[in-house]
Amino acid sequence: MPASNTPLENELAKRRRYLLARAAQETPQQRLERFAALQQAAFAQLRASKHGYEHFLKRNFSLRRAEVVDGEWRPVSIARRTPSA
Repeated sequence: MPASNTPLENELAKRRRYLLARAAQETPQQRLERFAALQQAAFAQLRASKHGYEHFLKRNFSLRRAEVVDGEWRPVSIARRTPSA
C-alpha cells in the first residue's frame, strides 16, 4: 500500500486499522447482535417519520410490482427482470 500523503488519508487509514482490529476481536455472535441492534435502530428511525415510512413503502411496493406476461408472472421493474431465453 503506498504511503499516505495527506492528513485526511492518514486519518482514514488509522480509522480503517481501528475498525479492522475491533472487528477481529468480536465473535460472530457479537457481530450478529450488533447488526441486529443497528437494523432495529434503523427501522425505529424510519417508523418515527410518517412521511419517510410512507415514501419507503411506496418505493418498495413499486419495485416489487409484478404482471402476467404470456401466462407467467414477471417483475415490472426492469432492474429485477431476468433475461428471457
